[in-house]
Amino acid sequence: MLIEQSQITVETQTGPLGIEIIKPSKLSKIAGYPNARFPGVVVWSEIYNVTGPVLRFANQIAAQGYIVAAPNVFHEFAGNVPLAYDEKGTADGNAYKVKKLLSATDEDITKSIDTLVAHPNCTGQVGATGMCYGGHLAFRTALDPRCKAAVCYFATDIHSATLSPSGDDSLERASKGEIKGEVVMIFGTQDGHVPLEGRNKIRNALTAESVQPPLRLSFLELQANHAFIRDEMSKGRFDAAISKVCFELLLETFGRTIARDLGEPVQEKKGDDLNAKDVFTVMDVIRRQQQQQQAGRGMTSPRYRHDPRQGFSWHNFKAYIRSPFFIILVSGGGAYYLFHLERVPETGRWRFMDVSPTMEVEMGEQAFQETIGEFGRNVLPDHHPQARYVQGVVKRIIQANGLEGKAPSGWKTYVVKDDSTKNAFVLPNGTIFVFTGILPVAADADGLACVLGHEIAHQVARHSAERMSGMKVFYGLALLLASLGIDMGLSQVLLQFIYQLPNSRKNETEADLIGLRLANQACFDPRAAEGLWHRMSATEETPGVDMSFLSTHPSSKNRTVQVRKWADEIIQDRPSQCGPLRHQIEPFQQATRSRW
Repeated sequence: MLIEQSQITVETQTGPLGIEIIKPSKLSKIAGYPNARFPGVVVWSEIYNVTGPVLRFANQIAAQGYIVAAPNVFHEFAGNVPLAYDEKGTADGNAYKVKKLLSATDEDITKSIDTLVAHPNCTGQVGATGMCYGGHLAFRTALDPRCKAAVCYFATDIHSATLSPSGDDSLERASKGEIKGEVVMIFGTQDGHVPLEGRNKIRNALTAESVQPPLRLSFLELQANHAFIRDEMSKGRFDAAISKVCFELLLETFGRTIARDLGEPVQEKKGDDLNAKDVFTVMDVIRRQQQQQQAGRGMTSPRYRHDPRQGFSWHNFKAYIRSPFFIILVSGGGAYYLFHLERVPETGRWRFMDVSPTMEVEMGEQAFQETIGEFGRNVLPDHHPQARYVQGVVKRIIQANGLEGKAPSGWKTYVVKDDSTKNAFVLPNGTIFVFTGILPVAADADGLACVLGHEIAHQVARHSAERMSGMKVFYGLALLLASLGIDMGLSQVLLQFIYQLPNSRKNETEADLIGLRLANQACFDPRAAEGLWHRMSATEETPGVDMSFLSTHPSSKNRTVQVRKWADEIIQDRPSQCGPLRHQIEPFQQATRSRW
């Protein structure tokens, strides 16, 4: 559906509030229903006002038949323009969310809903969504009885009640039953902004028996990080597959709770010779007229031309797969795919790869600038004991395996002081970020070597480039299915489950295997991985909905079983120069201590 965008200004007690309005274009008329009206959705942004990623997210919603209002959340401090995704923009946004009065926030919510309800093309049915800080605002919007549904992505500060100088009462009011509509809460299990304790607090408060009437709540915890739906400047956290599935859930929720009003049907005038439902472009009209003229002269009609907008049918399918277009499309695409197949040297697995190392490095450098902009202030200096500890393990693995040339920009390791984030990741240029929260889970140098070996393995096996290459295959297959008349959205969801998510889990499993080999070659004990993933599994266990089939990673429980099997095999190839293992030394040490 075509859309159009404009900005309006609404006066508030704290100054003019700029609201981006995105709605179906006048050209996007629903056939037979010229008076159709659409429900409204308030899209709340992060702490950066309405940025490009937020606007694209709003556009996607509007294109599905909604009138979207995207307010600039910090208009009184930064005006109605976006903040930059850099260190200063992040610092300013975090300061503004504490500085902004709660009464001003509530006024923005009221004004935004008022704007949608008053729009002449709006049904008056309103929903809300948002991400990060905006996820909290979407949750707070649900306190307004006019809001029928709210989909909140990784909503921050609800558990801590820290909005405004004096705090906020969002969760307290919700726990008293003030939300009358439906709420969907979506969190990532790797999100350091809303840790497990915070997520449990929110869920327990919203599902308590004291909440009357009971809240219609969907509470999802996915294998994802904070800002996983931001398709730009996300510090390597954007997950297209999970974002797509979550967007389908958003559409299902809004489609069920806030409905269109098509109005009275109006009979369309049809031409004498052409069926109006089958005419899509001027060229189609001309082509059909030519076919009619040829048929009138007894000429053979042209070959079958499949139009995907006719929908899928078995008859059309059989005719389409015999058409020259389909044969050329499949042959050309298949040849390109086969030409770019290669084996992963470390495992022998076949994969599609058409991203050059140069492009991979450029992508890594860009990701590094984004990541250091977010975490730079919390990076520990090289002389810090924890930094020296982590860097020492990395150096030992790199040198023992001869991997100095596997990172074109050189291996670099940054340790981020964040005890609540149990994570580590590597960028495509060989830069490793380790959060201090993973160190207790690793427990010792052997466990840490399994973590770092896994991350180094991603770089060695070029998994980032493989994922970029795989996206081309994904969209190519989606377009192919769409050309057969299968709904584009449905085809993408199906491909995510049968192609994209399994491939991502395959990469993670492969990195586990290669990482254990790297750790073993560096004289670390690969069997420490079993305890590592057992402890990681314990930190992730929640009573929430099991959504493991949506995960980009294997579950920690499954990994525990798999790494135990691999480690027992890999330890047999332990280099001869390695000394005895810790479990071999400890009995001798204990016996010696007892004797003396």
